[in-house]
Amino acid sequence: MNTSYAVTWMLGWRMKALARSAGGFLGGLAGSVVLLLIARSVFLSILIRLPIPFDYVPLFANLGVILLFFAYFIVHPESLREYGSDSGPERILSFARIFLDILLSGPRAFFWALRWIPHGVRVGKMDQGGCAAVLALLHKRGARVAYRELGESVKVQNFPRVLEQLRLIDGVLFLKSEPRGLALGSELKAELDRAKREM
Repeated sequence: MNTSYAVTWMLGWRMKALARSAGGFLGGLAGSVVLLLIARSVFLSILIRLPIPFDYVPLFANLGVILLFFAYFIVHPESLREYGSDSGPERILSFARIFLDILLSGPRAFFWALRWIPHGVRVGKMDQGGCAAVLALLHKRGARVAYRELGESVKVQNFPRVLEQLRLIDGVLFLKSEPRGLALGSELKAELDRAKREM
């Protein structure tokens, strides 16, 4: 069975997936730095009005930024979005929640950026040949292929690991109805059709 076009497609997909992971990480990191600098500026503007020696103001502002990371783990994000009524103490509490929610945007962006690291590592460790072989077989059949048949038809060192890696690819359908197996979505099938024609 010719799998060279699937290998070529997998190579291109992995490059795009790695670029997306790097972009997500760097973009999230840059966003978090900007948001944390804004939070620090807010703390500075508040602290400078308090009876604190001027030399200590930057130190306390930096501590405030660090405390935001602790607050991120302590405060449940959904509770910040439960705004109260427009009267009295409820209104003040609502403003406080909105203010804290905005301040926690920096840590939120930072930890969102970190989530891209394991994604990139998983993509980098993919068995390109094994995944391509499964994709080529699914493409050739054009319909559901049961797990047992896949395991017998595709010779890879660690078939369960290849199956888990295929979950990273949009368009690989894991079918739970009997017989359980895999199939290709229409968009992925069209991409493989195009890759095969271009070979």
